[in-house]
Amino acid sequence: MSNEIIEIVENGGVTKEIITPGRGELTPMIGFDVSVHYVGYLEDGTKFDSSRDRGEPFDFKLQYGSVIKGWVEAVQTMKLGEVANVKIQSEYAYGEKSFPPSIPAHANLLFEIEIISFGRITDISKDGGIIKNELVSSTGGWQTPSYETICSANITGKLGSDEGDVFYNVTEHTFTIGEGHIPDHLEQVVTTMKMGERSSITVQPSHGYGDEGLEGEVSVPPGTILYYVVELLHFIKPKEAFDLDNFEEKVELLERRREDGNKFFKEGKVDLAIKKYEAALGVFEFTSDLEPEELNEAKGVKMLCYLNLSSCFLKKKLPRKALENAEKALEIESFSLKGIFRKALALAEQGEWNKSLKCYETCLEMDPGNKAIIRSKQKLQRTIQKQNAKDKKRFAGMFQ
Repeated sequence: MSNEIIEIVENGGVTKEIITPGRGELTPMIGFDVSVHYVGYLEDGTKFDSSRDRGEPFDFKLQYGSVIKGWVEAVQTMKLGEVANVKIQSEYAYGEKSFPPSIPAHANLLFEIEIISFGRITDISKDGGIIKNELVSSTGGWQTPSYETICSANITGKLGSDEGDVFYNVTEHTFTIGEGHIPDHLEQVVTTMKMGERSSITVQPSHGYGDEGLEGEVSVPPGTILYYVVELLHFIKPKEAFDLDNFEEKVELLERRREDGNKFFKEGKVDLAIKKYEAALGVFEFTSDLEPEELNEAKGVKMLCYLNLSSCFLKKKLPRKALENAEKALEIESFSLKGIFRKALALAEQGEWNKSLKCYETCLEMDPGNKAIIRSKQKLQRTIQKQNAKDKKRFAGMFQ
């Protein structure tokens, strides 16, 4: 029994017969990247081309000029996994042109086409770790969510692939970018999406939950690839710093972000704290329009953010970044006790012990009874003594 012949183009210019129905409701759109297997025949049954014989799918961009017109018309109607016999009249194929010895002029062509995948593919992480595949394009303009944007989305997460077990499923879920409401790997993708867009996301373990996995209310086994489908329903962007009306509003925004960063730091959410402090610093990225008094106030609150960032990077064992931010704080206030102390800690972590000791000595000249500084200096001195003892023993052995 033959299947229904579907007329894709009027007057039978392009028709298809579905052999294997596809999955879901989505079909490729113009501009999408599409991957297919196909076999091409002349009307007399002569096979002239086959991706299956080559052993690899055919990848192309769905647009006129990339493939013949009949393919553009037919593929737009096909679902993921669908297999169809597509008949294309010559005017939608190569027309008067011939491609000896395979395809004569004015040839009507028959294709068996299987849709393997489609979408607009973007490497979000630039290393293959997070891949976004746009399935439905936006209908809501060009803007995308930014830091502290309030978003609403439908999110489904599966283990391994689109056919894996569901581990995460929320509808009309409201969250704020930068607040830790959704995993960081999802935040990275959502900030590239437009309103109304629907995309699938593949996350490698290195950018997901790694070799440790995730335990708790949501469980992910170690080393698992994650597959999501995200539909961004709508979002509300906050005012950017340059949109704020006056200096006081900017200071208020900076202070709020700094306080939020402090809260995250106390909760042990260091990465979120870093984002808050960096966003706070961005409020006064440009200061040329400030009055002298305003500039001094802005520098004061920025210095606090640099000090806090230095603490965060020390916590994350990133001494170079800790040192960089401590020095930025000291550029604003060269005799900041906390700034010199953070610098001493960072230098010690980097193995620059003599420079670190000099910083500790400067700190103790400013505050001789500071117990935290005294303990840190003593700890470094013990480390130096142990290293000197090891070096002495090693070098002594060389001359025996």
